[in-house]
Amino acid sequence: MPTYNPKSLGYNNFIRSNSAAPFQTYSMNDCSICWIDLLGVRGLSHSQIVSAVNTALNCASEASCTGPIDQNGNLIGTPNSAIQYAIVGNALILTEKDMPKTRAAAKLAFFYRVNILSRLLNEQGYLHRGVITSGEVDCFIYESSTLITGKGVVKAASLEANLKTAGLFYDETWDEFINWRQKQLDNQNFIVPFSMLSGWNYSTHSPGLSGVTFSQYDGWVHWDQNIQNGNQSINKVVNAQSLINDLRTTFGLP
Repeated sequence: MPTYNPKSLGYNNFIRSNSAAPFQTYSMNDCSICWIDLLGVRGLSHSQIVSAVNTALNCASEASCTGPIDQNGNLIGTPNSAIQYAIVGNALILTEKDMPKTRAAAKLAFFYRVNILSRLLNEQGYLHRGVITSGEVDCFIYESSTLITGKGVVKAASLEANLKTAGLFYDETWDEFINWRQKQLDNQNFIVPFSMLSGWNYSTHSPGLSGVTFSQYDGWVHWDQNIQNGNQSINKVVNAQSLINDLRTTFGLP
């Protein structure tokens, strides 16, 4: 397991470039997928819902971009460069880029960027639950709209819908890749298989999933703070608090 060592993302602010977002059209049978749902948004006013969706899109834009850092320490990047995403109601669906010649690099980038997205949402105070999985995906453009769909997307949405806790989780389709590339993944993320936890009831709180993950780049701090600030009557917050307590006990996290 990696040592907890929070550090900055390496830039002060994110500035969108003027380049068009490079959305790829493709079909893949085993594409990396993440479904992240904002919690507690449906009961808000219309203006609050719009604000939450805009925040989610801005966070996805920042997490998915690549680009230079200017003399003031600002990251200037184009959204959809490293991964691509679409909005579905108050949820984000994200997929890896189709890079068959460098597939492992694409999956590593996807896992890292999704963890960064979760951290950014926590920084903004938006409780969310997310699932990382793999499956069949179709990405295409229809009437100027970018669409991401397929059996894998339905699977991701179903796994997320059954989550009874807030946080970012992955399923068994990622176990082999995590074991294969563990050192590289550990360099950017904190990944905990449920098998390493003794007190948290994962079979009840996160059915069909294999472990929890968060960005080492202050991801733990922001996730913990966001959970502590959440509504204590929401079972997803209570379940997340028990998971955090188990992580503290097991790994000595602050």
